[in-house]
Amino acid sequence: MRFNLRFPRFAIACGSLAIIFAGLAIMSQRQFVPSDVEKNATNFIEALMRSDFSAAYALTHPGFAKTIEEFEVKVRHELSDPTLVENFEINFVHPKQTYGNLLRRWYRDRPPGLSQESVDFTLIGHGGSLVALFEVRMKRFSDGVWRVVYIQSHAG
Repeated sequence: MRFNLRFPRFAIACGSLAIIFAGLAIMSQRQFVPSDVEKNATNFIEALMRSDFSAAYALTHPGFAKTIEEFEVKVRHELSDPTLVENFEINFVHPKQTYGNLLRRWYRDRPPGLSQESVDFTLIGHGGSLVALFEVRMKRFSDGVWRVVYIQSHAG
């Protein structure tokens, strides 16, 4: 008696392709966040928490504030006392860009990423109290570095 091995191989190949395509479909819907955006925005918030205005100022674009004193005034206008912040959480990064969108941009020979992203934080004070909802807007410049161009505290 001879077994026909073609059908099981065909079924395994079709099943494998279905799993691969399902994985690609799921992956194409996941949000893509450039690691430099999240890292620089987080470093900016951490510097403000330490009241290290010179380190935070170094992460901004020169057009944001001409001097460190002007920068400190802007920060204190949005966050009266940044030292009240004990912890923070990232709420979301906007605008949402998926891996599928990134692939389409690459395929059409366009720049792969967006040039501006906003990172929205929840700033948490001592004892877990809410200090502020805070937006840090980042922009990628021609040198490839993401810099802070705008900050604001806002309502939920």
